[in-house]
Amino acid sequence: MAIFESRLDGAVEVDVCGDISAVRDDWSTLETIGACTPFQTRAWLEPWYAQVAPHFHATPLFVRVRECATGAPLMLLPLIKRREAGLTIVEFADLGVSDYQAPLFAPGADALRGANAALWSQIQAALRPADLFRVEKVPELVGGARNPLANVARRRMNFSAWDVALPRARERFDAGLPDPSFLRELARKSRRIGGKGEVRFAEARTPQELARAFDALCEQRAARFAELGRDNILGHAPFHEFYKSVALAETARVARLFTLSVDAEIVGTNFGLARNGRFCMIMSTIGDARWKSSSPGNVAMDRLISQLIGEGGGVLDFTIGDEAYKKSFGATGRELGAGVLSLSWRGSPRLVVDYARKAIRGRREFAALGAAILRTR
Repeated sequence: MAIFESRLDGAVEVDVCGDISAVRDDWSTLETIGACTPFQTRAWLEPWYAQVAPHFHATPLFVRVRECATGAPLMLLPLIKRREAGLTIVEFADLGVSDYQAPLFAPGADALRGANAALWSQIQAALRPADLFRVEKVPELVGGARNPLANVARRRMNFSAWDVALPRARERFDAGLPDPSFLRELARKSRRIGGKGEVRFAEARTPQELARAFDALCEQRAARFAELGRDNILGHAPFHEFYKSVALAETARVARLFTLSVDAEIVGTNFGLARNGRFCMIMSTIGDARWKSSSPGNVAMDRLISQLIGEGGGVLDFTIGDEAYKKSFGATGRELGAGVLSLSWRGSPRLVVDYARKAIRGRREFAALGAAILRTR
């Protein structure tokens, strides 16, 4: 049921609701004809809203922008509302699992070009009552079109996203790598693994294969993160059930799960999301200490690249994080943005503190802080 409706210059209308069933038609339309990342697809977010959001007392909140004359959907923001430190926060459906934040949107819509200030003013009004609207991990481009969130996410994050374009021939990919010796090292590691048994790289497709691959991913990740003394997101029940739902889904799939096996043993996994020729890596794991010297992670990644090239190329998106191995595979970095908008007088002090902390930490110009304060008045 709509809780806010408004028309902007007679061209578009903005409405907000908390019922996922009320936005499914617009959601499906924009997934089909519009731009979004795999992290805003229904296959990714419907399990998230069902399994993760309730655990954090987060309620769904969807902002729809439609064309007044035709009712055609122009943009959908899949959000949540929750309490944090005494404030009501509106943010994207994420809580640590989505590597990119973006709306689903129609790239050719005149009303969305530049995401004009009047439209964002209406969206802010629609999000009230709340104190802050917060975004992060915002790519400048989505599907080749400018992300409408870019006007909100003006602060650069301190890490990047990385991707590499995959040609249609493996020879062309190899020729473009920055360090030819990396290929020789990969070949040596691959031979070392091959010396231990029959090597097979394959995509898990049947329910049985998917379940076995996901179990291996969970076991390997748990062991590795325990060794590093890091918190493992798959060790927390709501997140584990969410990832399992996405990985094992039999219909409306967005996930792809690959395994590198030696004889009957899985020694590496690649888990990612695929949309429109872009494969977004979200998790990769390797076997126990017996396999470390053979670098099964890099070997599996190399086999995945060959697999994707064989399917016609596209883009291998390593997503967020500045790990060195991404450069070895020819990936280049892309900046990500973040931002926060005040929705109430209670949110204004938090906004000032947030921008001041970022400015001091990164030695940024205080002009950005002043602009942020002015926007809250």
